[in-house]
Amino acid sequence: MRDIFENVHTLLRERKLKRALNLMLNKNTNRIIAPYTEDINHAWFLIGDVYFKLGRMDEALAAFKKAYRHWKEDIDAMMLIGNCYDELGNPKTAKYYYIKAISTIGRKRHKRLDGLTYNLGNAYFDMGKYELAITQYKKVRKSNKEVYQLAQKTINLSQKRLKTNL
Repeated sequence: MRDIFENVHTLLRERKLKRALNLMLNKNTNRIIAPYTEDINHAWFLIGDVYFKLGRMDEALAAFKKAYRHWKEDIDAMMLIGNCYDELGNPKTAKYYYIKAISTIGRKRHKRLDGLTYNLGNAYFDMGKYELAITQYKKVRKSNKEVYQLAQKTINLSQKRLKTNL
């Protein structure tokens, strides 16, 4: 069986974002077009991804929320809802979605856990809660080198902010 999203993924890889969007979404009705209605969660997620890459955060947020509504355990959608809120200057609501995603993962090691933990730290950082941010950054595993290095840099920045706030 052929993947119905194959053409969309190809367009996304080629950075033809608006063409990918037009394949999946009827702009007049703001509804998913068949055959993409077969997996509404994935369709809305990809639409959110396109809007996010285009810098259209309000539309990205709405699309990711629709994806999440169709699959309540979609960790990626929760993370990106948080990222949208963060981009929109609302770290408190971003924090809520990062915590929700981390809670959904539970105790198991998930490929997104370090990124979510780092993003949660960033939400605390943006709220000026540097001690809580440092606590999250310290949870990032060394084995995830890229995220770990970012966390270490932001720990240092958080510690500097703490010293200047004394």
